[in-house]
Amino acid sequence: MYVTFFFFFFGVKATTNDCICLAISGKDLERLLPDMWKGSEGGEKEELRNEKASVDVKEDMETMSKAFKNCVDCTPEDLETIALLGVGAFGRVSLVAVKSKSGQTSDDVQYFALKKISKSRVTATRQQQHIRNEKMVLSASNSPFLVKLYATFKDAKCVYFLLELCLGGELYEYIRFHKHFTEANACFYAANVILAFEYLHDRNVIYRDLKPENVLCVMVCFNGYCKLTDFGFAKIRNESNSLCGTREYLAPEVINGCRQGFGVDWWCMGIFIYEMVCGYSPFDKPQPSHKDSPSTLFDRILGESVSFPSNLSLSNEFKDLVTLLLQKDQHERLGSGIGATGVQAVKNHKWFQVYIFVHVLLLLMRHSSCLKLKKTNYHKSIHLFFFFD
Repeated sequence: MYVTFFFFFFGVKATTNDCICLAISGKDLERLLPDMWKGSEGGEKEELRNEKASVDVKEDMETMSKAFKNCVDCTPEDLETIALLGVGAFGRVSLVAVKSKSGQTSDDVQYFALKKISKSRVTATRQQQHIRNEKMVLSASNSPFLVKLYATFKDAKCVYFLLELCLGGELYEYIRFHKHFTEANACFYAANVILAFEYLHDRNVIYRDLKPENVLCVMVCFNGYCKLTDFGFAKIRNESNSLCGTREYLAPEVINGCRQGFGVDWWCMGIFIYEMVCGYSPFDKPQPSHKDSPSTLFDRILGESVSFPSNLSLSNEFKDLVTLLLQKDQHERLGSGIGATGVQAVKNHKWFQVYIFVHVLLLLMRHSSCLKLKKTNYHKSIHLFFFFD
């Protein structure tokens, strides 16, 4: 028996016992599995169109990345470090201000987040392509729901990304503080991420790393809109079958090593919404004494259906949305298609109130007119964020 991946067998399995083989016509197969059908001329042409579109998008993004010019005229030496915002596997992110000509900062100086990446750590873990991916996506993007890249630098030891500053910090900290969100609040934050996905998917980019730590709040308040950050795992559609991402958020096709499409992001969206409302991810049950091994977690993701806690009053609309997003078969998953069967199908789900996406955009317009804060206000915001719990 040849096992290709979980629950899939090739040929020899059928010969181990007596079995009856059933036949299905090509037309019926095409009707049942339109996205997988490659036997017809039309199916082959559609696949070729998708492949060509992916190649064209990648070439365009690579061209834009090479042509990217710094939007801020400064060097790392011109930046004053004010506070440490976070530490990651390859370096750290700091709050910085551009020094004035006199060497001192003024009240109306610009503030940024400086991501410092260690070249030696990246090389040792063979993550060079992830850094290139991040620069490629950021330099080619212009969306209010993605952090903006202002400049890049490098020296003998490090690579630097000068990024838009989001004072609210990670959404993860808000979930940790509140334990879990109301469905209304979770709906609002999910809408922000959906609009980010809409922008990326329209450009044939799969994000592949959604989690609360990668969602940044623009303002220090519970109704500030959000932006996606950290694009190291982002990939052009039809290009990848690699195992990457946060293990609690891995889709079945990622675990199985299958080709990945937009459905990967919508699986992550289902986990994300569930975690916001319930306080933990659906397949990583809260265990006070120990954490499940990766193999145990993967078995749950591949073999168990999503269940909901009985101690929370959850709407039927919420349960329906999460169930549709967490379909094991990526071709059956809500949002995995293109056009009306893609992001629009998610936005049209009854869990999202009719006005929610308009509300997000109106809030965006309101906040964009009041983001010029003085230095003292920045320090106050940082204090509130790091010590609010």
